[in-house]
Amino acid sequence: MISKIKKDMKGITLIALVITIIVLLILAGVSIATLTGQNGILTQANNAKTQTTQSKAEELVTLAIVALQSENLGDTSKITPEGIANQVNKDNNRTDVVAEGTSFPTNINFVNDGVKVHVNVDMTVGEQETDKIYSVDVDESEIAPQELFYIETSDGKVASISGENLPTKTAKIRGIKSEYCNHNVNSPDDTFYEINYDKNGVKITDTLIVPYKVTVEGEEYTVTEVSLEVAWTNNNGINGKSSLPSIENIIYPNTVTKLIIDDNSGTPGSYPGSYPEPSRIKKVVLPENINEIPENLFMSANNLKEIDIPKSVTKIGSQAFACSGITSIYISENIDDLGGNAFYDCESLSSILVDENNNYYKTIDGVLIDKEETEIMCCPIANGITTFEIPITVNKINSYAFKGCISLTGITYNGNTYTSKRELEDVLESNGVELGYSIFDDSGLAK
Repeated sequence: MISKIKKDMKGITLIALVITIIVLLILAGVSIATLTGQNGILTQANNAKTQTTQSKAEELVTLAIVALQSENLGDTSKITPEGIANQVNKDNNRTDVVAEGTSFPTNINFVNDGVKVHVNVDMTVGEQETDKIYSVDVDESEIAPQELFYIETSDGKVASISGENLPTKTAKIRGIKSEYCNHNVNSPDDTFYEINYDKNGVKITDTLIVPYKVTVEGEEYTVTEVSLEVAWTNNNGINGKSSLPSIENIIYPNTVTKLIIDDNSGTPGSYPGSYPEPSRIKKVVLPENINEIPENLFMSANNLKEIDIPKSVTKIGSQAFACSGITSIYISENIDDLGGNAFYDCESLSSILVDENNNYYKTIDGVLIDKEETEIMCCPIANGITTFEIPITVNKINSYAFKGCISLTGITYNGNTYTSKRELEDVLESNGVELGYSIFDDSGLAK
């Protein structure tokens, strides 16, 4: 009897031990999940720490911008991404804060903290809203009236910037009506192609805000394509176009997916779409959804110092920035097509930066070249380069590639250094290198 009781007790003890172990394992699992799960204590603590670090970084960038604005008496055009990064380092005894790009919008990277702070074109801190009609704040009462433009309408569907479908009716702005723009070739330079629209108290002075919608015969249309060339028409429609308007600022809506430059120029000797000289354009806010910057779009825009190219852009057309005043340009990872002479004769251009993830282009000592090192495209005139070594793999050098680089006094090729452009060109041609026009004209190389 006693033996039976002992056996029963032993059995109960083993069952209890197993149950206890299972309960402990469950409790341990619950505890681990509580600590490390998606909503666990440790996870929430890490998230809170990251958020605190992010908030602190945003505060430091904001303070740096305020300091630079004060230093420049409110002139934000003098503030650069590098300047913001340097100011943060200076004010906080740091060395790890760097700018991701050379123009706005861009990120200010806090390398040691592992966080980034986005700075928009209007000097505000934080990611831009992707569903805004305009990338900067605008007073809708100042949007240019549709009467100013020639408008072509059509039916079709277009995806909106918020991911939904915009109204199926779309519109194309084909140009600015000539009666609202001074195109008298005998007018003073500072008023040539100046917009003179003034009706019902609406006057466009220094900023042209392109409309994002128009109403035609009671129907509302969304503007998806835009040409801002001054145009005139007859009974058959537009029959001639001239230069782009002489104005300081242009703001495009984000509904626009295509910018248009017509090749039917009405001004003898001018390029389609180019700005009149001297140009007044200083700032352009491009739409965030365009794929291409057309040829000649910013040609002769000598007062345009900086331009933010949307990441959606994959192509920059021929002479798109020729003879403009840009000081630096950023080639994003998405750009796979650069037109010939896109940066021709940009006397203030000191740097061309190419995203390291771009599969088509890169720079060597500041000189723009294709990724495979077979084609030299452009040397920024103002980058101060004194010598350059042409890779032996190069088989083509584009027209005007080193034109105007007055500090360039020597070029090395295949182990030899040349100071005479004629001697260098003879050697290159004898090695099968295709040479464009005036490659070394006005450079520091001897004739």
